[in-house]
Amino acid sequence: MDAQLSARFAALARLGDNGKPVRTCKVCGGAAPFFDVVDFNKLCSPDVYHFGLSGVQVPYFQCGECDLLFTDLIDDWSGEEIARFIYNDDYVLVDPEYLGARAKRTAVEMAETLKGCEDLRLLDYGSGSGVFAEEMRKAGFRDISSYDPFSSPERPSGRFSIITCFEAVEHSPTPLPTFLDMQSLLEDDGSILVGQTLQPNNLKEIGGRWWYLAPRNGHVSTYSDRTFLAIAERLGMVYRHGVGLYGFDRPNLSETVAAAAARVGQQVSWRLVGAPEDQGDPGWHGLES
Repeated sequence: MDAQLSARFAALARLGDNGKPVRTCKVCGGAAPFFDVVDFNKLCSPDVYHFGLSGVQVPYFQCGECDLLFTDLIDDWSGEEIARFIYNDDYVLVDPEYLGARAKRTAVEMAETLKGCEDLRLLDYGSGSGVFAEEMRKAGFRDISSYDPFSSPERPSGRFSIITCFEAVEHSPTPLPTFLDMQSLLEDDGSILVGQTLQPNNLKEIGGRWWYLAPRNGHVSTYSDRTFLAIAERLGMVYRHGVGLYGFDRPNLSETVAAAAARVGQQVSWRLVGAPEDQGDPGWHGLES
């Protein structure tokens, strides 16, 4: 055995019943036990380790209350460090569609979803290369701005009727503050539309093999419907479930925004229902139905 490797093994602590490491959930504050660990070079690709192993282990944790699945790897990184080690010149190799192909497809779909909103003020939050806004302008949306802390860092002014955010919140190490920031830019009768890949139903079975759990792509936070419901509740907003596109509505939408939001999906809520304390209550079956 190599002497250096031997020394590393010799330094390992004895196995003990110490339990899994636990973090505090960044959305609801619940307990988030250790979920799995992957190598930093894991990327969104059929060949997840196409570029080999980095030797840097990235642990992920999952909240038992709201399902948020996250790593704290970059929690203390500066913006310069995040740009240097993740969103560097190699980023296009791990996400070739970043330069515009995905944004162009999304713009075609969203021009249909947002039909009737051409005169509203729109913001694309986490805009990446800015191609989405360019394509939407071509489709007749006259007032659309882009904001991205890395590629378009100039803070937008005023508020917007609709804020779009596509495949961006998974890159945030601070999910709740990110949603609060979007909300601060939203009109009182507006909606936030989030395009996102949600956790699969068999996540616990596949663990770290889930293709979207990809730190080299900058995926540090992933979500489920329960996570989005928890975020909506903390924002005082109403959650809207769609397919790949999800809404966070102000309680009183304008007529124009409501018509567009309805194309996303139905508004949903989460309630924990229990049996009445007196299970002999003759009204029990009425309550149940």
